[in-house]
Amino acid sequence: ARSVARRWEGVWRRTALPGGAAALSQDVARDYRRRLFDGGLRMFFQPVVDLRDGRVVKVEALARLAQPDGTNVSPASFLPLLGDVELARLFQLGMDQALEYLDQWGAQGIPLDLSVNLAPSTLLLPECETWVREALARHGVAAERLTLELLEAQTVDEAALDAAIDRLVSLGVHLAIDDLGSGYS
Repeated sequence: ARSVARRWEGVWRRTALPGGAAALSQDVARDYRRRLFDGGLRMFFQPVVDLRDGRVVKVEALARLAQPDGTNVSPASFLPLLGDVELARLFQLGMDQALEYLDQWGAQGIPLDLSVNLAPSTLLLPECETWVREALARHGVAAERLTLELLEAQTVDEAALDAAIDRLVSLGVHLAIDDLGSGYS
């Protein structure tokens, strides 16, 4: 019963907007997807503070969809519209933008680490490790400065997950579970 209830909640979240608004029309959904991959993706950064000394030591990259009127759409509105291929593309674009900022901040003497969300379906792709390695090299960022936060939004094959995690760990990146306990862990 709990499993069915959790599934129903997931379906409801994917079909309703925050605040109880109606589901997006097909035209709006299509426009969001088009704009997202035509330069509308913007990465915002949430600071992670070391409570011992108050220093900002890391930032978490947060994807937003920039609208022509200057407003930003939260991922709760556009992520449910994306299939696995689009989620993988979003990860690549977002990671690249975030690493570019990290590189720029480093050049200004601001040493920060970075956290980027990663969908399980993207993690399981054989190309994922290559995308991460190449993006780190392109931006001159050491692997240990990157944490990939695995989203708990999907169930996955544990053996395949272990192999994919091993590939990323061998690069030197850190892995974490985003919102632990809210999904399938």
